[in-house]
Amino acid sequence: MIIKYKNCRQSSITYYVQYYRQAWSREPSFWRYVVSLQKGDEVAPVILPVLCTDPTRSAERSVRPILERWLQENDLLYSIVNVGINEITSYKNVSYAEIADSLTDHEMINPAARKLCAQKLQLKRLWGKELVRREEKRKNMELFIQKSNRDLTKINQDIQESTDPAKQKELKKKSKQLLAHKKRKQKTYENFKSKSQNDEADILIQIEAITKNLEKESPKTSRLENLIEQQFRKLNFAPKAYMDAIRITARNIFGDLHSQFRPIYNNYRNDHRILRELIRAPGIIRITETEIIVSLMPSRQYSKKTHSAVKRFPQTNTSKLEHDRKDKTIRFILADLKNEGA
Repeated sequence: MIIKYKNCRQSSITYYVQYYRQAWSREPSFWRYVVSLQKGDEVAPVILPVLCTDPTRSAERSVRPILERWLQENDLLYSIVNVGINEITSYKNVSYAEIADSLTDHEMINPAARKLCAQKLQLKRLWGKELVRREEKRKNMELFIQKSNRDLTKINQDIQESTDPAKQKELKKKSKQLLAHKKRKQKTYENFKSKSQNDEADILIQIEAITKNLEKESPKTSRLENLIEQQFRKLNFAPKAYMDAIRITARNIFGDLHSQFRPIYNNYRNDHRILRELIRAPGIIRITETEIIVSLMPSRQYSKKTHSAVKRFPQTNTSKLEHDRKDKTIRFILADLKNEGA
C-alpha cells in the first residue's frame, strides 16, 4: 500500500499494490515482478512489470522505488531549478594534446571510414532504385508493344475485311497513327534506357572509387588521436565538482529543514516556496542576556493562518550552537512588521 498526499496530510490517495515475482525468461538471474497497482477502490488496477537485476534485494526495495520514481524526478528537477545542479561552473578548457598523457585511450570506429561507408551505402541505394525504375519501364514498354501489336493486327484485319473505301482509308490512317505513336514510345524508352545505363555506370565508378579509399582506411582508430586531430578541447570539471558538492549540501540542508517545516505548515502546494522565502529573508539580530534573537522579515504578506504556522517553525528549531557566546542560545523568530514599525 502506498499513500500519496494531495495538498495536505488530511487529503490523500491510497494505492493498493499486489505483485508476484518470477525469473525473467530472457535472463534467469533477473527477477521480474508483475505488479497490480490500483488507485482507490473504484478504479480498475493497472498491470505493469518491474525488472530487478539484484536477486538478493527485497520486493519492497525493488518495487516501491519504481512506483515512487516521480518523487525522485521531482527532487532532481527541484535541484536543477533552485540549486543549479546542472549548471556549468567554469568554461575554462584545455586541448586534448596537453592532457594526452593523463588520459586512457580507447579504440573507436574510424570517422573517415564510417563516412565512406555511409556514402557507399547511399550510392548502392541509388543504384538499386535505378535498376528498379529501369525494370518497371521495361515491363511497361513490353505491355505497350503487345497492346499496340494487337491493335494493329485488328486494324489490318478490319481493312482486309472491309469493302467500304472510306472506312478502309480511315482505318489506314489510324494504323499509321498507331505506328507513329509506337515508334515515338520506343525512341523515348531507348533514350531513357541509355541515360539510365550511363547513370548506373557513373554510380558504379563512384562505388569502386569509395571501395578503394575504404581499403586504405583502418576500420578502427585511436579516440584520443582523433580528438587531437579534430582540435577538440576538454572542459575543466574540477570547479564544477567542487560547486556541485556545495549545491548538494545546500539541497540536503534545505531538505532537512523542509522535513520539519512540512508537518507544521501542512500545505503541500507551496511549502517549498514559503520555506525558501524564510531562508532568503533579511532580518535583525538582537542580543539579550540569555539568547541571540534573529528576527526574520520576509516580504511576503501572509494570511493569519499561514502567518501562525510560519511563525511557529523557527522557534521549534532553536539549538545550542558553537559561537563566541557559548552561554547563549540562537533563536529564530518571524518578526511582526507592524510591531517592528511601531
